Amino acid sequence: MITIKEVANKYDFKDFTNFPYQLYKNCQYYIPNFVDDDYLFDENRNSSYDYCECRLFLCVDGDKVLGRIATIINHRYNEEHDTKEIRFFKYSAIDSLEVTTLLMNQVKMVAKENDLTSIVGDMGFTQFNHYGILADGFDSFSVYDAKYNYPYYVDHLKRLNFKEDSSWSCYKINVPKTLDNRMDSIRDVILKKYNLKFQSITTIKKNDNLGDIISKSMALRMKNYDYFYSFNTISEEEIQILVNRFKTIIEFTNINTCYYYVVTDKNDDVVGFALGIPSLATFLGRQNMIISPSISSLYKKASSKAESIDLISIVVNKEYQNRGISLILKNELFKACVNNNIKYINTDFDFDLSKTIKEEFDDCEVKKVKTFTSFRLDI
Repeated sequence: MITIKEVANKYDFKDFTNFPYQLYKNCQYYIPNFVDDDYLFDENRNSSYDYCECRLFLCVDGDKVLGRIATIINHRYNEEHDTKEIRFFKYSAIDSLEVTTLLMNQVKMVAKENDLTSIVGDMGFTQFNHYGILADGFDSFSVYDAKYNYPYYVDHLKRLNFKEDSSWSCYKINVPKTLDNRMDSIRDVILKKYNLKFQSITTIKKNDNLGDIISKSMALRMKNYDYFYSFNTISEEEIQILVNRFKTIIEFTNINTCYYYVVTDKNDDVVGFALGIPSLATFLGRQNMIISPSISSLYKKASSKAESIDLISIVVNKEYQNRGISLILKNELFKACVNNNIKYINTDFDFDLSKTIKEEFDDCEVKKVKTFTSFRLDI
């Protein structure tokens, strides 16, 4: 008999975290998440629990797990946006409408218990957890920790009357084989005109100010909050966690193949930055592992042979848009890619959500490869 049970102990939690590995064990495009469930669902480590309520559920047939789902009530978001919504997160299920129905009915039950009127997902604690269901592009790797799911997820949700709420796309940008040799001079003119300074990971490391630059980069990303879907304010502690996450990504990478470029103003505040790393998805797929210090050295060696990079984030201060900052970042990315024999760049949501930055690449060969969609159901 197929039933729903709430995760109540460490054994249930292990079933919850391990289920995707079973579900996607024969899928070459599934890649483990960069941020693991052990952290996300630990109240002592994830400070989002200060204003969020979360419950975990399994759909089982005896001892066999058929699906999983988390419910999240983000009270801060609901208050700031004057809404009454519950989020479903980490939705994973076999190809059974019955299983999906049971999981979503459980979400409805929790919503009604808390006097909430709409369901939204797939959506995590905050805008900095991955969001959306993969709706198109099932035959290519995702950018470092973007969610993968089978095509039937979308069909199941639509059959249960969920409606598309918003969508975002990921792109593949071909790196030009040759670059305009005038760009370095143009960069210098722009920097001088606006009294700006350009830095790469090499100079940042040399000056021993990586933590400070990452903090300021994250502050800029937060300042441009309207890039994000379902934004709510977050605490200094949460910001520091994000800073540490960026730092981990950078330190996980060989410094010679870390594509981190920053433009700062006269006050040393970051006005634009881009962060890319050699494609992590294909590497993890080959290793069949999750990210850990034990494979860091393997990744650093493999990164020198990568054919693509994942553009983790690219942001320009609104006050400096249309002043050539994104042009500088684009050119420096391309220069490094040409030098390292990188053939193409995989983009993430930051690229798609910034019209100004996206337009900077209009003269490039850009192909949409994935689309993610969030779904909503009013109850």
